[in-house]
Order: sequence, then structure tokens, then C-alpha cells
Amino acid sequence: MKIIGHQGAGISAPGNSATGLRHALQLGLDAVEIDIWPTADGKFVVFHDAHLGRITGHAGWTNSLTSTQLEALSIRSADSDVPPERLLFLPEALQLAAGRIEVILFIPGRRRQNN
Repeated sequence: MKIIGHQGAGISAPGNSATGLRHALQLGLDAVEIDIWPTADGKFVVFHDAHLGRITGHAGWTNSLTSTQLEALSIRSADSDVPPERLLFLPEALQLAAGRIEVILFIPGRRRQNN
């Protein structure tokens, strides 16, 4: 049996964040599941939704912004006591895991974009 952290490590940090991955490591989880979406410049951002609004408050889609534009946004946790942090990109997430924890990539199906 494996214990897998969903989007990092639960509500202790914003989902799909560097803090969430670090917390999963501290807890000694076997693996973490993270969601990834393509960006306009061909990179992958670690983010739950295709649309940015619910988690960042910014209207738009992950694949309509470049990684530089996405770096300027902050993600929020459902818990208002948890400070926001910037979005994480796939290479950063893999570097944090660095062979210490298994990373399961969830690549959601294509979503229809309404402008």
C-alpha cells in the first residue's frame, strides 16, 4: 500500500505548491499527485484547474499565458491562514522531489475554453 498526497499534502498548503510538496516530504508520504497544464510558451505549470480564476483570482486560462506571466500570479489555499505563493512549474516540482518521493503527474483532459 502507498500513501499518496493529493496536490501535495492536503490543506496544510495551497494545492500543487512548493510548500505542499515540502510538507509531503516532511510527512514521509510515498508519493504526491500533481496536476499539470501547458503554458502558451510550451512549458508546464503545476496547477489544478485549466482556468486560473478560482485559485488565483486572475481571469484566463493556463495555456493562454506564458510562464513569465504565470510567475507573476499567486495561488491561494482554501485555508485563509495559509499565505499565498507563486505558481510552481514542472521542473521545479521534480527538483523538489529529487528522487525522495514518487511524483504522479495528472494530465487532465482537454477543456473547452470560453473567452
